[in-house]
Amino acid sequence: MKKVICFYLIISSSLFGQTAKYSLITYFETNKSELSNRDIEKLSDFLIMHSNCAKKISINGFCDDVGTKESNLILSSERAKNVFQLVKNKYPKEKISVRGNGEISLISNTNIEEQRANNRKVIFEIDCSFVSEIKEAENRIIDSNTVRYKTLSDKLEIGDKVIIKKLQFEGSKTKFVNEEEAIAELEQIVDYLKNNPNTNIEIQGHVCCIKNNNSDAYDKISGKLNLSHTRAKKVFDYIVSKGILAERMSYMGYGRKFPIPNGNEPENKRVEILITKI
Repeated sequence: MKKVICFYLIISSSLFGQTAKYSLITYFETNKSELSNRDIEKLSDFLIMHSNCAKKISINGFCDDVGTKESNLILSSERAKNVFQLVKNKYPKEKISVRGNGEISLISNTNIEEQRANNRKVIFEIDCSFVSEIKEAENRIIDSNTVRYKTLSDKLEIGDKVIIKKLQFEGSKTKFVNEEEAIAELEQIVDYLKNNPNTNIEIQGHVCCIKNNNSDAYDKISGKLNLSHTRAKKVFDYIVSKGILAERMSYMGYGRKFPIPNGNEPENKRVEILITKI
């Protein structure tokens, strides 16, 4: 059985001193340890986004509960080692830890195949260290109970957020409902970044209306549960195509982890811009 997700990007919400954790999860078919070309591409994108801040890297492989514990421990190690092969020449070896953790047991008797698919994975995690201004930005990010947004015409500071209000997507797709309105919104971001060449941003994708046991929504185009990620990446790709350096931006898919407090459910289907450097 093939897992519908190949790669999914997540970010931890906590900071420790001047560090943050960024994780990328890749999923595998039953009894397989090979990475597809698509997997390799996603990992390369992830490394580009965080290559300048890597302090420590951990690669942890896992298996589902099918097979013996001994064979699953070997398979989980092979999965982790295959990911390691892609990064071993990019970072000092002392920064990287690689481990096979064996199988993950089922937590219930429902959705067994979905649980198993979620357990066949490698978690690639980077501990990043930041300069003090980024730490200040994270400390200033408004918590989910008091969300306040600004516009691109406001005086923006590190930690401020802007919602791209007219960036509406068709259901379960990265296709815009109104291409003209969407492009007009994106051009405002491009103009802002051109007029503020020292500003860096994070593009944050969010979705609505998904089950609690899903980390993200289904993307009909990619065929994976990574809709918030692919929508954020579409915005990222457009801005890059307009001449803005990729190094000034990152993109994250947050699924439905951060719904708008007291908002209507459709309002959670949104893309936000977080100011990370001025």
